[in-house]
Amino acid sequence: MAADQAGFSIFNRENGQQLTNYYETFENARLIDYVARDSLLFIYDRYGEFAGIRIFDVANPTEPAEQMLLTGRNVDALKCSSNDAGNIDIITTADNKIKYGEYDGVFWYSYFTSFYNAVEGFDLDDNYFYVCGEQLGIYISEKASGNLVTIFDTPGSSLAVKKVDNFLFVANKQEGISIIDISQLEQPEEVFWQDTSGYAQNLDIYANFLAVASGGGGVYLFDISDVHNTEFLDRVDDSKIGYTYQVKFFDGALYAATKTGAYKLKINTKNLGVK
Repeated sequence: MAADQAGFSIFNRENGQQLTNYYETFENARLIDYVARDSLLFIYDRYGEFAGIRIFDVANPTEPAEQMLLTGRNVDALKCSSNDAGNIDIITTADNKIKYGEYDGVFWYSYFTSFYNAVEGFDLDDNYFYVCGEQLGIYISEKASGNLVTIFDTPGSSLAVKKVDNFLFVANKQEGISIIDISQLEQPEEVFWQDTSGYAQNLDIYANFLAVASGGGGVYLFDISDVHNTEFLDRVDDSKIGYTYQVKFFDGALYAATKTGAYKLKINTKNLGVK
């Protein structure tokens, strides 16, 4: 877990035990991703002498070993994944660009694509990037060429997006969530919108569940088994878990990163419970 000025921590999911808290030289740990195949942790430190993406070997989670610093500032979103060549893809958004590179002990930038304004979260598939352009909505661009396919205006300011099948699920900050049908890429269509309390800033999907981190509104849970008739199921508000920044499904449980810590939320049919 990236913990701002407290660096990062690693916890045992089963019992909640903290295995390590690494804060040396960190000023503002804001983003984090993990590549299980290589036991590597990627953490974006926003400010200070060591600002950039810092890479740690966590094969022994009690003794993280720093490998490399990829210098760079203003990163807003980070995704890392292993590829078929045995290397690690690193994709980020920063300022008005989405950037792609590979890491194999050395980092190589391959390309970047520029947009009309500052961009935030993103998702991707084999052929396209789906990028949040804040008040301009969602950019859809070709991965190979960088060519812009379309811009779709969403309510509010788009901060996070998740693609599942032919749908984009978007967190729109002050305007809740949108679901967009992209079966016709050049003519996307919004098929669902729902306001949420607070600022919808992150989301995740598992099976037929959509979870939304809504800042001062806590966590929302929706049933998306019929996307066109998405159903609100439950909510855990900030009075119980605090201002919520991030949600993540894993092994059927929902984890929430909040201003007061990390919570494991158990989904019981159609309800959320704090564990």
